[in-house]
Amino acid sequence: MSIFDKTIKVVANISREATEIAENISKEASREITEIAINISKKTFKKTTENINKISNSNKSSNNNDSSSSSVKSEEIK
Repeated sequence: MSIFDKTIKVVANISREATEIAENISKEASREITEIAINISKKTFKKTTENINKISNSNKSSNNNDSSSSSVKSEEIK
């Protein structure tokens, strides 16, 4: 086997190993990015739900105040 053939064989092996390492890094990075995206989605959903509940409770409280004040007004008119 000539030096040229040996060099090609070594370069091919290095290339295969580099490709395998790059694929593993890509898979791991993809997993981590997916995990981060899921966590952000969960936090966003939780915060959105909390805000909706706050608004809903505020509206309920406001509606209760409106109805109680309107009933007081109607009693005062009588």
